Amino acid sequence: SKYICEAINKKWLNNWKRKGWKNSSNEAVKNIDLWKDLEKLLQEHDVSLFWVKGHADNEMNNRADELAVLASKKPKAFDIDNHYESETGLNFG
Repeated sequence: SKYICEAINKKWLNNWKRKGWKNSSNEAVKNIDLWKDLEKLLQEHDVSLFWVKGHADNEMNNRADELAVLASKKPKAFDIDNHYESETGLNFG
């Protein structure tokens, strides 16, 4: 997503971490557990992130869309994000 690309490329992730996982509005960053996991992976791998417009016939973007549609139709096909559910009070299980 554009949000993830910008968070990495514009160094928002570094700023959030430095500020105790607070965003520019001084609110807690959502999905901190996932950002921390991503940060660890970014330290272990050399990656470049770039945003691709959705539905623009990009092979990998089409695959991501396919997985998102599958997840929406068969939620049990993927692991539940228990941290998100407990943080938000939502239950998708």
